[in-house]
Amino acid sequence: MVGYRTQREEADGSLHYDPITKSILQSLGNSLTQRLTGAKPIQHLSVEFGSVEWRVPDLVSQLDDGRNFHLEVQSSNDPRMPQRMLRYWLLLRERFEGVPVVQHVLCIGERPCSMASHIEEESVSYRVPKRFRDLCLEPYCRLLFG
Repeated sequence: MVGYRTQREEADGSLHYDPITKSILQSLGNSLTQRLTGAKPIQHLSVEFGSVEWRVPDLVSQLDDGRNFHLEVQSSNDPRMPQRMLRYWLLLRERFEGVPVVQHVLCIGERPCSMASHIEEESVSYRVPKRFRDLCLEPYCRLLFG
């Protein structure tokens, strides 16, 4: 595709993979979602959040057990990842009122994933599972890493 960049270097030196990652997730979404949740997705949901800032999750699937599954792919360690995931959780709960949300972060970067996976405060307790690069088996690794 002319003008379509699959990666770019961010200010912190990390590579930005969103466009190609989202394309791969769309093609592998069913098998990857089932592998991560143990439930079969019945449809992928087109979800975008508009406000002062625009939020577009990497993958959101409706599962056959009544839950929604949200997957974010992260190529670098982001100290604000728990806050980002909590924001997505809240937005998904608002959009699909009453539907439970299960979330995962799939770490695909060159460096080991060392970012926090929880928020623990007086009035908030939030945890999101992280899945690491070793979860990627063929054909996922071949598509994600060449």
